[in-house]
Amino acid sequence: MSFVNFHEQEKISKEIVTDAIESCMKKQADNLLNSLEVIGGRLSQLELYCYKLERSIGELRSDVMDYHNEADLNFQCLEKQVKEVYLFYTLKYQSTLLFLFELCCMMHYCLL
Repeated sequence: MSFVNFHEQEKISKEIVTDAIESCMKKQADNLLNSLEVIGGRLSQLELYCYKLERSIGELRSDVMDYHNEADLNFQCLEKQVKEVYLFYTLKYQSTLLFLFELCCMMHYCLL
C-alpha cells in the first residue's frame, strides 16, 4: 500500500464519517423541528382551552351575581310583605288584645 493510497483512504473515511454525522444531525434537527411544531400546536390548543375556560368562568360569575342580586331583591320584597302583615295584624288585634286585657282587669277587680 502506498502513502498516497493510504492518504486517500483516510480522506474518504473522513468524508464518510462527516457525511454520516451531517445526515444524523439533519435527521435529528428535522425530528426536533417536527416536535416543536407539535408542541406549538398543543400550546395553541391549550391557549384556546384556557380562553374558553376563562370566558365560562366569567359567565358563571355573572350568573351567580345576577342570581344573588335577584335573591336579595326577593328577600327584601318578602321582608317588606312580612312587615306589612305584622303591622296589619298588630293594628287589627291590638284593640282586641287591649279589650281582653281590660276585661280581665275588670273581672279581677270584681272578684276582689
